[in-house]
Amino acid sequence: MFRFESLSSHSKGFTLLELVIVVTIIGILLVIAVPAYQEYGNRGRRTDAVNSLLAVQAEQERYRSTCVSYATQLNGARVCNSGSSTFVLGRANTDSADGYYTLGIESATASTYRATAAPKAGGPQSGDSCATFAITQNGPDHTGYASAQCWGR
Repeated sequence: MFRFESLSSHSKGFTLLELVIVVTIIGILLVIAVPAYQEYGNRGRRTDAVNSLLAVQAEQERYRSTCVSYATQLNGARVCNSGSSTFVLGRANTDSADGYYTLGIESATASTYRATAAPKAGGPQSGDSCATFAITQNGPDHTGYASAQCWGR
């Protein structure tokens, strides 16, 4: 005599097909989620460039209120020597506040300047689509630099 038992009473695990389906679904979710998460991180780190450049802008205005020109260099001992055309802002270093960007003064005169924040080579922002941020005495500079969208404006 034969006894028929239901299949569910003997199945104790997953079939290969079920495992393949689950792994495929996880793979699809990762393909979508990882780039979105990386972009979220890039956006968060961009605030380092923006905040650091706004600080440089404020420092430049304070500097010019006592010197005849905007500073042409960021770091080093503060110097305001119009006789030798040496104008140093007096910052301790050229790193942004959180260290993701390198700050610099691209150009400066008595009435204008352009400061930049470039992603550090090999750092987490080095592949960011916004690349280098710039600011002038008039505010963010989007001409050839990070767009208004990158600035969050």
